[in-house]
Amino acid sequence: MTLPTVAALMKQRSVQVVQARGLRAGAELTRLAKWGLPVGAAASWVFYPVINDVYQEYLEEQAEAAAEAAAAAAEES
Repeated sequence: MTLPTVAALMKQRSVQVVQARGLRAGAELTRLAKWGLPVGAAASWVFYPVINDVYQEYLEEQAEAAAEAAAAAAEES
């Protein structure tokens, strides 16, 4: 998943949900940095689940939309 793709997915989510997840991830990153974990490694470890959750929600929404479109097409036939 590329950075522009992640940015596009983040824009589709509500700002409040993304901010809440980001704040939790930021707090976790701060905690890990205090333990001496390199920031780059900690950031990828902390933020990957947030990005993955958003992407999974996006995929679920796309699947639901496709199922609704298929049901609507079947009803019209």
